[in-house]
Amino acid sequence: IYVAILVPMELGFEVKIDAHPALRATDTFAACFFIADMYLTTMTAAYQSRTGILVWDRRQIIIMYMKSHFLLDFVASFPYTFVLRGLPAGGNVARVLRISRVRR
Repeated sequence: IYVAILVPMELGFEVKIDAHPALRATDTFAACFFIADMYLTTMTAAYQSRTGILVWDRRQIIIMYMKSHFLLDFVASFPYTFVLRGLPAGGNVARVLRISRVRR
């Protein structure tokens, strides 16, 4: 709930997390928690949807995760607030999107 409220506020209303130490700490914890969750997902056995067999092989689990909901998890757990901290006060969302194209 914290992330669902904070990210739109920061993007739309230019609320600065850095001005509030408690928000900054909570934001950092949330980002670390979601990234750790993505990592733990690759280490947890999963059922193969077609056969119903429990898969223990880590390589197969990673492949299944990448094909299923990795993209959604990545977009949801991407630390937008850390990226936005580096932008000047007049920065806009289009600039952030340009930064993400560099990774391609």
